[in-house]
Amino acid sequence: MSTPETPTVVLLDDDPHFTALAQRILSTTGYRIEVFNDAESFSRSLVRLVPDVVCLDLQLSSGDGGGGGMSVLASLQTMNPALPVVMLTGIDRSDLIVAAMRAGAYDYLVKPVQAEKLIATVRHSVGQFRMKLRLEAYEREAERPGYSGMLGRSRPMRELFQQLERVSRSDATVLIRGEVGCGKTLVAKAIHDR
Repeated sequence: MSTPETPTVVLLDDDPHFTALAQRILSTTGYRIEVFNDAESFSRSLVRLVPDVVCLDLQLSSGDGGGGGMSVLASLQTMNPALPVVMLTGIDRSDLIVAAMRAGAYDYLVKPVQAEKLIATVRHSVGQFRMKLRLEAYEREAERPGYSGMLGRSRPMRELFQQLERVSRSDATVLIRGEVGCGKTLVAKAIHDR
């Protein structure tokens, strides 16, 4: 994931005129835009770069005979199936589009792309991706034993969690007492979070 504040959009297309135009259009979103003209440089960048969406040319030329855009899509699906990939195509052929969607593409746009459509598609895909990440984080949190970050399965801990649940639903003022290091801050945070 990129930083929570600034989503990262990758434009991967071997047409520099299109990428310049798309970059200019997407610059209005406030997103960080990264442009790549070949799959190899994009692949190397994944060490430092974690995109929120990849806009990928379906007809991306492949110097190594690796299949271009469909090959990159397959690699991205293997690496992170949740990452939205918006396929860009200059050829409006339904069989190519259907194949890309079946391979895991999030959406597709036919070039020349309307500015509003590009912005809306990218915003929607970023929103869906970020929502999916938040949901996964909540699911992981729910699977962890304990209560609001506090761990424990013993009977006294389960009783404490029940008390915290009751207290957190009321408007009563709560006094938390205990020795230094016993977890008063964790208890206060758990009540506040709930």
